[in-house]
Amino acid sequence: MNDPEWARAVYPHGELAELAPGFWQVTGTLPRNPIPRNMTVWRDNQNGLVVHSPICLAPDAMEQLDQLGPVRTIIAPCRMHRVDAGRFSRRYPDAKLVAPSFCQDAVSKVARVDATCEQVLPELGTIIHTPAGLKEFELHYQVKTTDGGTALVMTDAMFNLEPDRPRGLSGSMIRLIGSGGPLGITRIGRVLLLRNRAEFADYLRRLAALDGLQALTVGHGSAVVRDVVDNLND
Repeated sequence: MNDPEWARAVYPHGELAELAPGFWQVTGTLPRNPIPRNMTVWRDNQNGLVVHSPICLAPDAMEQLDQLGPVRTIIAPCRMHRVDAGRFSRRYPDAKLVAPSFCQDAVSKVARVDATCEQVLPELGTIIHTPAGLKEFELHYQVKTTDGGTALVMTDAMFNLEPDRPRGLSGSMIRLIGSGGPLGITRIGRVLLLRNRAEFADYLRRLAALDGLQALTVGHGSAVVRDVVDNLND
């Protein structure tokens, strides 16, 4: 697909990596921003693909994505993760662009929203969690992997930059703004998102009790694919 606008929106990114059967992630970048960003992809119960927090990828990576199956649902998960939603929607005109009901208006300013996450995703086999203890900002998604396991998808509620934190000036900037460290809510997150610390901690413990947890992805930082339960309980 020869799309100059798409090409201008492609920035350095990694490979589309399978974290669990039918569940993938790719890590990308944005100019003048030291924090990496993630796109998560999973296979729905109708053998289509759900793309969460889309990132414009280079042609070979987009070809790899298309080989996995048809993109049928695109999630703009919050008002902060909508930059490539319109481009993805134009590239996949048969796919539905969805957003949480409480940020539908914000996403609609950059792309046409076809429906809400709450309306569409449960029919595709995705369980929606409203994170207790947080302000109204994002939803979390419980995905059934193709081998019957469970994966979780978050956005900005927690970061996980410690395993692969940028070095040099970028790393210093991340530490300065309080977004570094292991899996957890960041200093900025506590200010902007956290409503009740105890309720959020209880919520994470309930997620940790889900059967067959195989992977957890966040909007920024490394995916958790080992000891998911322990990481959520810490």
